[in-house]
Amino acid sequence: SDKGKLQEPVVVTLGALFRAWRGSRAAQTNYMDCLERGQIPPMTDLQAIIETNVDLIYQSVKYKTVVTCSGPRHFDVQLRLEDWTASVEVHELADKGLLAMMDGKRYIVYGREQPDGLRLSIDSKTYMFSREYDPTRLIAEMQGKLVRYTVEDGGHVRKNKAFAEMEVMKMYIALVAPEDGKLTHCKPEGAVLEGGDLIARLELDDSSNVQTAKLFDGKF
Repeated sequence: SDKGKLQEPVVVTLGALFRAWRGSRAAQTNYMDCLERGQIPPMTDLQAIIETNVDLIYQSVKYKTVVTCSGPRHFDVQLRLEDWTASVEVHELADKGLLAMMDGKRYIVYGREQPDGLRLSIDSKTYMFSREYDPTRLIAEMQGKLVRYTVEDGGHVRKNKAFAEMEVMKMYIALVAPEDGKLTHCKPEGAVLEGGDLIARLELDDSSNVQTAKLFDGKF
């Protein structure tokens, strides 16, 4: 039910904040680990601590944001290409949730990255940020082993037909093509895959079949 749901500016701001916060904390941990080992931390970690570009798709609309750490507990979320910024004070809760304070209001935020996107809970209501649908990139959705391809490199595959087999926890899973097209292998047979790894590319027969998210061009 949409009853009691928050408006888009608040949802998008908190979604971008959550992703940036998680990324910033991971970068800080890696940065400190490098220093403790006497190594020079990569500049990418320092950049991720200070500023992160976060793209989100909410209700089929794509929002491009920049999240900047402006203090120990303060972040600015800016809508790229627009003169709009929200300032948020953030406190991490003991259970890894966030207490976010913005415009005099408090929000309790939890999130979980899933294969289909970011599932965000704000004050016990769920909001889903979907991943961009890109059928040209055939991605591993979980950890496993690429057993074999059932379509040769450069071969043609039909929509919803298997192009490879993957072994996950001693079970064999067929990987299917999301659209018709020409397959290009990117990983060798026998490769160990992590979730998010690119297995193969698909050159689409008809790219007009693919509906992409519309870039936000309004005003908050």
